[in-house]
Amino acid sequence: MMANLTTSASGLSSTESTSNPTWNRLMKSIVLILIIVLSSLSNTASGQTVLTLNEAFSLALQANPDIQVARFNSEISANSARPGNAGLLPRLDLGAGVNYSNQDTPSFPGIPGETTTTTANAQVSWTLFSGLSGYYTWKKLTTVRDMGELQLRASIEQNLLQVSQAYYAIARAEEQVRLNEETVKISMERLDRLRDRKAFGQETRIELLSGTVDLNSDSAALADSKLILDQSRRLLNVLLDRDVNLKFVVDSDPGTFGSYDLQELL
Repeated sequence: MMANLTTSASGLSSTESTSNPTWNRLMKSIVLILIIVLSSLSNTASGQTVLTLNEAFSLALQANPDIQVARFNSEISANSARPGNAGLLPRLDLGAGVNYSNQDTPSFPGIPGETTTTTANAQVSWTLFSGLSGYYTWKKLTTVRDMGELQLRASIEQNLLQVSQAYYAIARAEEQVRLNEETVKISMERLDRLRDRKAFGQETRIELLSGTVDLNSDSAALADSKLILDQSRRLLNVLLDRDVNLKFVVDSDPGTFGSYDLQELL
């Protein structure tokens, strides 16, 4: 009876000593997974706002330098396209003047020497026929106005296209980061299982090294995807004329990707 108790106790202690490294590795894996999850959640929720595609369009229309320059040029050409600038309307010239003189002398003390002369004139002229030069000037001004409007529209469409491409690139990068984080978690769990099986003699060292290589490869892919996400955010911030280091997340719900009317965004 004593021999059996001794054998059972020794077997229990042996089992506990064997399972302690496994338990430590399991706890380490759980801690690492929690760190990754919490860091991901903190990057998404802490200090980051959700930017919708329509909001990005509105910011680009308000702050993009190329759009602002094209809009100002269009307004200048529209203001220049006037019939008066083409000489098709009467011309009114107004003039006014004031002349003041002081000729007071001692020889004529009773006569005031200060005089003030005020003049005003108005002249109206209208060229009825100038060899169609006024007509062609008016046609030129309207053509420049139409070109300014087309250039403004082309600048808006080009910049909105760049904004949408950068926006969707961020959505793809965020999804890739999430997938790579899941892959790293799976690789960590697989490596822990291989270590446990190696401890019990069920796996070879080659399999353990292979699992380590896979984890390192997945970790490198995760780092690359985060770098691509950061670069995509910087590009969109530049297009929106914002701080390049501003952090945000995009609304990647497919239901939010719809059609937008350009006239409503103007």
